[in-house]
Amino acid sequence: MVIKKKDRDLHTLSASLLSFFRGITSSISKLVQRLLSPKPSNDAGTESAIRWVLATSTDPDDITSAALLIPTITWSPNSDITSHRQRLRDTFLACFDAEGKLRPLAEDRAVACGRALNHLYLTVLPIGDDSNTQPASQQLKNWHQWHSVILPRSFEQCKDHACRLSKLSGRDKERERERCRADARTALRMMIAAAGDRFIHPDHDSIIWRGQFTWSGDPRKATDFDWLVDYLSCCSHDHTAMGDALLALSAMKGLGTHARESVYLRALISAMESSSPRRLRYAALRAVSDSRLALADLDAIEDENIRQMLLTKLSPALLTALRPAPAAGRCQVGETDVNFDYWRDDAYLRLILALTSNPQWCKRLVSDRHIEQCILLLNNLEENSESPASFHLAAIFGRVRSSSPDVARTAFEAVTADDFPFLVKSAWKAALDLKLYEEAECISAFPAVIECADQKDILADLGEIRKNVGLVLEKLKKRNEYPEITASIQDYYARLTKTSSDKKSVSAVSRGLTK
Repeated sequence: MVIKKKDRDLHTLSASLLSFFRGITSSISKLVQRLLSPKPSNDAGTESAIRWVLATSTDPDDITSAALLIPTITWSPNSDITSHRQRLRDTFLACFDAEGKLRPLAEDRAVACGRALNHLYLTVLPIGDDSNTQPASQQLKNWHQWHSVILPRSFEQCKDHACRLSKLSGRDKERERERCRADARTALRMMIAAAGDRFIHPDHDSIIWRGQFTWSGDPRKATDFDWLVDYLSCCSHDHTAMGDALLALSAMKGLGTHARESVYLRALISAMESSSPRRLRYAALRAVSDSRLALADLDAIEDENIRQMLLTKLSPALLTALRPAPAAGRCQVGETDVNFDYWRDDAYLRLILALTSNPQWCKRLVSDRHIEQCILLLNNLEENSESPASFHLAAIFGRVRSSSPDVARTAFEAVTADDFPFLVKSAWKAALDLKLYEEAECISAFPAVIECADQKDILADLGEIRKNVGLVLEKLKKRNEYPEITASIQDYYARLTKTSSDKKSVSAVSRGLTK
């Protein structure tokens, strides 16, 4: 009986202590919620409360409440929240399991913490500060899951603000229009920031060239982007907002609906002018590059004016996007344009490769001196470079030659006899090493690479070229999806084999005569 009484006493004591601690936790949580209750954006108390919560609390709900407020307040000039962002990142990462998938009921918390981190990199932390973002990108195995959550929400949020802005008119609503314009701009900035492969400032170059502006199962059609083209027209004097809008529009992979294509195309051409800031020019180039397959198919574009604008206006604008005229005064002090940039040049070459699949484009690109730009890139290629540039260049040269042999002869005068063997060898090595035989656009370009090789008699490195051609051929045979292209590579491989055999025979005869 005594033992049972002691057990009951211990049980009562444990229950009392548990109730006591629950009461404390509940009181702290209520205090946190009170501290974090909505206040004016410039309220100093809110900033202090957020700092206190991030420094002291480990409760995910409290941290989520603080995270929700971070994008809504104006931080003091000397604010230093960098020491607390680890708490936000840890809470964000905890929303995902070991496979990188969202845990049940964790979506809202991930969105709150993710947006807070994006906001900090947008407004507080310096551009390009990767020192504390890398752990997140390493631990989160499936960043695409995050994109599938945040991008649709951000797109709809920005759409709501932009559509509301378009409906406001009259002087009496000017203040409301300004607030709505600011909200739309901020929402768009946050969407662009969320497109990265880690938490990073939206002006970072990696966002421009590698940002993911679509998501798994993205259902959007051209009509879903009409509002964004309209918004692009409204912000024509705001280069940052224009750049953000063009990056978001790159997901459209075309010129949009018939009613908007002219407006959109003119905006792209204008953005690539020499006087435009570098980021705006590059954002336009990214949008055009992502639309390359649609732009290459000129016959599918019904409007003759659009076709002519593409050939006469867009083509030369592509070069100024890369190399603005020296005399053009650009709008941002301190920005520099480099002659060679891996990701920018990759986007450009993929675009030119797609366009050269059309004979009309081929002639225009030659006359607008794009081949000279390609030769400049060829001269900068390095031995054993892990880049698809050599493959793209060989295919471009081959398509131009096939389309206009006489024009190509003049265009390629600057290419030396030594350049072609190097280019062909590098092209087939890139095709093998980078698995370009798995990309549809590159597979369709294999005949053009062969056409490029046929421009000159290639004897140097013949063995290595033949080996790589044979290995690529094996890969394509296993896919069993492109019989005509596979047959053309088979024929090329046979010719290489014969040339190699003839070369050995000649060498043997020469050695015999020498003896």
